[in-house]
Amino acid sequence: MTLSTTTSRITYAGDGSTLSFAVPFSFFGADEIDVIERSAETGNETPRALTTDYTVSGGAGATGTVTAIAAPDATKTWTIARRTKRTQMVDYTPNDPFPAETHERALDRLTALIQELDDKLGRAAALSPTSPLINVTLPTPDSGKLLGWRGDGSGLENKNIPNATTIYAAIDVTRAGSVTGESVTPRGLAMLWRKGSDIASEAVLSKPADINLGGYHVVTGTTTIAGLWGGEQAGAEIELRFAAALTLTHNGTSFVMPGGSNVVTASGDVARFRAEGGSNWRCVSAPPSWFGQTAGISLPTNVKSATYTMLAGDKGGEINFTTAGVTLNLLAAATAGNGAVIGVRNSASAGDVTIDPNGAETLDGLVTRLLRPGDNVLLRCDGSGWRTISGAYSYESSEQTPAVSTAIAVAHGLGTKPNHQRVVFRCKTSEGNWAVGDEVDYNAMIWTYGGGIAADATTAIVTLNQTYAPNLSNKTTGVGFTMTYANWKLVIYCKDLRG
Repeated sequence: MTLSTTTSRITYAGDGSTLSFAVPFSFFGADEIDVIERSAETGNETPRALTTDYTVSGGAGATGTVTAIAAPDATKTWTIARRTKRTQMVDYTPNDPFPAETHERALDRLTALIQELDDKLGRAAALSPTSPLINVTLPTPDSGKLLGWRGDGSGLENKNIPNATTIYAAIDVTRAGSVTGESVTPRGLAMLWRKGSDIASEAVLSKPADINLGGYHVVTGTTTIAGLWGGEQAGAEIELRFAAALTLTHNGTSFVMPGGSNVVTASGDVARFRAEGGSNWRCVSAPPSWFGQTAGISLPTNVKSATYTMLAGDKGGEINFTTAGVTLNLLAAATAGNGAVIGVRNSASAGDVTIDPNGAETLDGLVTRLLRPGDNVLLRCDGSGWRTISGAYSYESSEQTPAVSTAIAVAHGLGTKPNHQRVVFRCKTSEGNWAVGDEVDYNAMIWTYGGGIAADATTAIVTLNQTYAPNLSNKTTGVGFTMTYANWKLVIYCKDLRG
């Protein structure tokens, strides 16, 4: 016979039912087959015993079958490997005819042995063919030691596990984040998120002791704060919750507030501050009220009854004019700073307040704006001029006389095209149960030939039907009737709504 394959080992997965496993390579005897069971769950390997665990058929230089006494389950594999005896049993008799079959059987066994050795060597660790090392041996195992290469790379040796003491970083070192050779404790990590001790308000907040540092702190008291402690690495952050109302004084370098102006906190306000190196801090997260939004803002009010020029101290407050026919001269934009806000109100019973930006600067692109009685606006500086971020500028015309085939045009003085326009008829003599002073919306009328409402940047226009006055309903009965123009006046309302 011949050995036409180099295979000397095969593995089968169990399924709990299969008993017969083919041996696809030549072997010589039942006692020259090894069967090893491996557990997929634990990795443990167990040699199985001939006759007790399995039987063998075939062989004698041919293939055969291994038959399990009990089928291996799905968590097991069976590896069948040839293990040819390492003995030589052929003995030639001198002068006898040449025993070709016996001689070939001996060669087959030698080839089988070589194949089995090759299989074992193929699964052993080996040096690359290009390595200059030869005769590398493993040292005798030594408890508690590691296997490693000698310092000169000439072979392997047992090495002691180095003894070392772990160095734990202090809390301030952890917070600084600059040391690379120390370990962090759970307490050091907790410093980044846990609640630290309360901090009493003062001109410059004092940094808590390391053991009291946390990710956020409650600030108590009502003392004005103008800065935080120094020495933090740029990028470090701290979250503060304010227990009471107090003032945070804006500084464009060391204590930067939202909107570039002072902030008055409310009880419960939470804000986050980021270190920018040295003693410099910037507020990077805060309640909406800190950013100049009108909702929830309580603006300190400065009442004026004459023309007034805005001062730096007016930022973040409201100027309330109780007398009309006066002017508010705005602070130069460069002086006010980008983000500065101020509220302006006209609480006079009649007359306008003129808002006049500094020099060639503008407000909403206009050289001046008029604030009518009852108007109030919130202005924000962008560093080069001003714009209205909330509020409205309004206009109410005098009473106009309606007539058939008439176009009424009035100058609204808003400086820009109004985004809201309303026209009403105001009753001057009772008609259709409408009382003197009642107003009926122009658009609620029934027009035979229609009318029109329009406006541009300077003028509001209303057109009336060329033939008939409009129809409207009786105020109490709902019965329609034709308006008598002589009993009514026409009033035009315009607004430039902002925000």
